[in-house]
Parts: sequence; structure tokens; C-alpha cells
Amino acid sequence: PGPKDVGRPVFCASLELSAIQCMQANGKGHPQCQEAMEAYRSCIQRQKDNIQAGVIDCTAFSQKSLRCLEDNSYDKDACQNAFFEYKMCNSQRQASVKWQRKLGNL
Repeated sequence: PGPKDVGRPVFCASLELSAIQCMQANGKGHPQCQEAMEAYRSCIQRQKDNIQAGVIDCTAFSQKSLRCLEDNSYDKDACQNAFFEYKMCNSQRQASVKWQRKLGNL
């Protein structure tokens, strides 16, 4: 049996940004900022676990990008967010494939 499809990737950038903005506004030791950093660390751990669990599926993001292009007369600027999500997913997918090869599952 090959690696299982773990589905959607885990994105942590918005949590990281929140933590950074909190520290800039309130200082590193602020309890709210420590909570924000903990949420970010936890997200990174989930992302790592996800990557190690199996091959990440980016089909939904690929389709979303294509649909966006079709809906916006192939204007790439209008679809930057969809492209970015697909690109982020793809990098996690490549990491998951590399991990599965290392384990001998692929």
C-alpha cells in the first residue's frame, strides 16, 4: 500500500503574521503574543505531521487557480491569491513526496 492522501495542506503564514504584529505592538513578553506564538508553533507542528503522514493533495488548489483564470478572462493579477495558495500547497506536497521516498513508500 502506498502513502495515504492526507488532503489539504496546513497554512501557517497568517498565524505567524499575527504573532509578529502582536510583538511589534505589545512587546515579546505580552501574554497575547505568547498565545499567538504558541498557535503558530502548533500550526507548524501540524504542518510537519501532515507532511510526514502521506502525500498532500493539491487538486483543489489547482482547480481553484484554473477556475479563477477562467472567471477573470485569464487575468493573472486577479488570481494572485489562488496562485499563491497553490504554490504553498505544492511546496508542502513536494516535501511530503520527498519524505515518503525517504520512508520507502514511493
